Amino acid sequence: MKGIRYGLAVLMLLAFLLVLVTTVIDVAILMDRSFFADQFEKNKIASQVHISQEDLMQITDRLLDYMKGKEDQLQLTVTVDGTERPFFSQRELEHMVDVRQMVLGAKQMRLVAAALLLLFFLFPKNRRAFLRIVPWGLGSLTAVFALAAWIISRDFTTAWWYFHVLLFSNELWILDPEVDLLVAIVPESFFAACAVRVGVGVVAGILLLWGGCVWWNRRQKRV
Repeated sequence: MKGIRYGLAVLMLLAFLLVLVTTVIDVAILMDRSFFADQFEKNKIASQVHISQEDLMQITDRLLDYMKGKEDQLQLTVTVDGTERPFFSQRELEHMVDVRQMVLGAKQMRLVAAALLLLFFLFPKNRRAFLRIVPWGLGSLTAVFALAAWIISRDFTTAWWYFHVLLFSNELWILDPEVDLLVAIVPESFFAACAVRVGVGVVAGILLLWGGCVWWNRRQKRV
């Protein structure tokens, strides 16, 4: 029974990581409009794409609402290089359907993971098992994350390509910045900044959990 409890505690640690990562993505990216504005200015997107900053932010608002499930219609008309036109190509619209499904699916998985964590923590013995495995469990996972971060930092383009190959069952994500404006306003450098932002948030969450568990375990030894 003890072995089963510790096995479940390991699964709950993975559930915690799922909740942490998806929450950080929500807070650091999907809920932070100013991050997009800062990246647009940093990468000089308005001048490169020949679109106003106001239209860029209108597109951003529509895009974020669409991915959150608040808006069903993604397409909108803006002025590009002095000409009014629909912003998204058909290929982009089809790709964003996949992205939206992935984002909404991740949120549903987060709810399930959070519910399982709450159920697991209802029992004191489960809580103790979890708090005891966290220090070494997070240590192992941190080593894996550090290795992944090192690989990604050396060649983000290749890592980004493999990320899409693993997540999508089609090639709609392969877009041409000369034709498809979506990839022109959120280039690879934008997603590299997203990765750094999410990585910092996840590491901070892991360190907080690790520190809390180490403190609790030491406190228990003194009792």
